[in-house]
Amino acid sequence: MLGFAARAISSVLTILYFITSIGACSVQPQPEESIYSTVEDIPLGQSSVPESLQILQSIPEISGELQLAVEQYRESAPDSPQIHIQTVAGRSDYRAALRARLLAGEPADLFHLFTTGDADGLAPHLEDLSTSLPWMSDGLVPPLSVGQKLYGLPYSMEGVGLIANRGIFDAAGIDLAALTDYESMSEAFAQLQELIDAGDFKETYPQLEAVTAIAAQDAEYLGRYASEVLLSGSFTSTAQAYYSPSVGLTDAAAAESLFKLLARYSPQRDDWPSLARVPQNQMLESGLAAQRVAVVLHSTEIYRRVYPVSPDLEGQLALLPVYLEDMEDGAVYLGAPAYWAVNANSGETVKEQALALLEWLYRSEDGTEILADGFGACSPYRETAADTWLVLHRQLTAYAENGTTTPRVAEDAPAKWGEEAFAKELNEYYTTLDKEWDDVIEACSAQWSALRGE
Repeated sequence: MLGFAARAISSVLTILYFITSIGACSVQPQPEESIYSTVEDIPLGQSSVPESLQILQSIPEISGELQLAVEQYRESAPDSPQIHIQTVAGRSDYRAALRARLLAGEPADLFHLFTTGDADGLAPHLEDLSTSLPWMSDGLVPPLSVGQKLYGLPYSMEGVGLIANRGIFDAAGIDLAALTDYESMSEAFAQLQELIDAGDFKETYPQLEAVTAIAAQDAEYLGRYASEVLLSGSFTSTAQAYYSPSVGLTDAAAAESLFKLLARYSPQRDDWPSLARVPQNQMLESGLAAQRVAVVLHSTEIYRRVYPVSPDLEGQLALLPVYLEDMEDGAVYLGAPAYWAVNANSGETVKEQALALLEWLYRSEDGTEILADGFGACSPYRETAADTWLVLHRQLTAYAENGTTTPRVAEDAPAKWGEEAFAKELNEYYTTLDKEWDDVIEACSAQWSALRGE
């Protein structure tokens, strides 16, 4: 700045030019940074192009790849408008940011929803896609609907089940394919724990100390993943769970078997009350990834946390259905981590461009390859899906195609039911050794009704 000033002073013409330039430009005030925005690629504010497409998305891991995808899409569609992307991490922050924008009439043309409850609460702002994208109904994961209106396109496919280290079981001579019910699974866990205690894996898996782990301290983990087990058989869809004033907990008595199994073969097997002090990172990064344990209950997207810690596990993780005692069939809980929605109040051209971008991403050869290789997303559209090369995704797709799945419904339970009611009751079950499982079921059922009645 000093050098520039000196040059300006040395020349009258430069001074005049400088003054004229200042007068010709106006200083634009910078928009206040959203308190919700944790990752920003391109500002979401108004573009200089009137018909720009504004994307608000919630998955930080794909922010850079999504920008590259948009650039590639625009090369294939040169008449498409400018596309601006903003990423807001964290579901609570994202929901707050999205709602604030929509209610204020600020630009957000293509964005994420997570649950039927999100769609119901924002319905006046959502475009009905029932006839716009007919291919959406061909997916392995149902789109997000409220009544007869279709509001959300599944971003990807995600399954919750038992994630096992196949290498450890192979070393123990245990065939995972032979685990076809609760009894065979329980016997295999007992056999593996016996070998661990005998020191048979000291050379190959020197840190291995237990078969299983459960992060009973982590209320979010319990509410988002583990509670699916308690809700087994209670609902046939996310919408049914969202609108139901009560919950029957059809298979809740059988669910006790799995929670006992996870405790019985955990590092805390001789001290169940200490399970309430196990956080999620101890179960994942310090547990499964470090090969201290062989099995955890979690989702297929676990690889994002496990592989960075232990790249050797790539290809070694296997997805197993959840089997409950005295139940004939097991299942993987199938759902989507997010859904794409279009703003009903956007201009018609912008809405058309949003739909065109989605169709390119999920239907074109270039788009599906980016979805698989760049996003690492398991597409729910079997006819056009590209392979992510992740064993967990291949297995999930196979389970979905042969019907070994049941809908994920926990996130459409009443707000805080999973994180407060279920998590609290499961913690007390582990820490209060004389607490009966029937009391857990009764309390969780009562809390559901009470929260829905508020």
